[in-house]
Amino acid sequence: MWGNWRAVMAVDADRLRAELPSASSTNAQPIVTHATEVLDKVQSCMEKKPSLWERWTGEGSSEAWLELREAEAELAGTLPDEVALAWLPDALADARSDIGDDDDPAVREATCLYFEKYVSGSSSAVRPSYRSAAHVLEQLLRRRYQVVFERQARALALRNRIIRLILVMLALFLVLFLIAVGAGERLHWSPEGIATKATNFPVAWLTLLCVIVFGILGGLISAIPALARPPTSPDPYGLAPIQGVLKLPLGGVTAVIGCLALQSGTLPGVTGVTSLAGLLFWAAAFGAGQQAVSRLLDNQVGNLLNRPGPATLPRHPAAALTVPPADSSPPDEPKQTSDRGHTGDAPTSPSGTDHETLSELESRTVTQKQ
Repeated sequence: MWGNWRAVMAVDADRLRAELPSASSTNAQPIVTHATEVLDKVQSCMEKKPSLWERWTGEGSSEAWLELREAEAELAGTLPDEVALAWLPDALADARSDIGDDDDPAVREATCLYFEKYVSGSSSAVRPSYRSAAHVLEQLLRRRYQVVFERQARALALRNRIIRLILVMLALFLVLFLIAVGAGERLHWSPEGIATKATNFPVAWLTLLCVIVFGILGGLISAIPALARPPTSPDPYGLAPIQGVLKLPLGGVTAVIGCLALQSGTLPGVTGVTSLAGLLFWAAAFGAGQQAVSRLLDNQVGNLLNRPGPATLPRHPAAALTVPPADSSPPDEPKQTSDRGHTGDAPTSPSGTDHETLSELESRTVTQKQ
């Protein structure tokens, strides 16, 4: 994962280096020179093998990524308006996907420019210089990369916390194993009140080891969906694999706690199991049940790895209004059926009855009075 991410950064650096001649010649030479220096620095950082401390803190890769994106934003600010307008649709769609907020000032300004140029067809002369296409594109790219960088920083911090939690659980396993070895025959896994069947289980430390192993297997089964789900955004720090690895020791912890509660008789109506096979079955079941504990963490990881918005261009508000053509006819009125069995568009009287002649109305009135 780390090597792929560095390869992507190297490709982006080569692409920006090839796009440097596209910059405008007016007042752009200092920016182009600075961008060239940044790209050289990024290239040297990509060729250097990161140390374990750099992998833990993300210092080298984060700094190189941020400088690379800043150089891209500065280069976009030097482009001619025609080139900036050509870049705008793709940049706007990516920004809406990464930022996920159409009310963001940079997204809103880019959306207005997109509607003016590609929907309304307005002239660029009506926009002041500080709202030129190149300036809007530069602000959009800088805002997008700022949001992505903050999300990646949170992902790195969460990954490090998960690694610390894994180390704590491994230390807990070691302590429990040492306690079981030191206790000897004073500890057993037989259900309470059935001490005569203690021989059905191995020694305490071996039974504990089997419970932990089967709990890890149960956690592995529940971790398969999380590991098989591909993220929709880059994962430079390997948060998704670390999330799956966490489920393994967590399954062992839930298996130990669940089997202890099962054998101790604390659960109402449950007397425990009297065989090692039954105990290991429950250990695997409790290990797979760790998904109920780690579900909140899965949601948090998904929010960091999945892009918050759609990678589509905005829709103009006027496009949602359906205006019928001038020569369109009104919709057909529902046809009515008279008491004669004829189906047609016959009008009805204000009282809701079919239209009748005066003679028919008088004869019906006389008949009702009789």
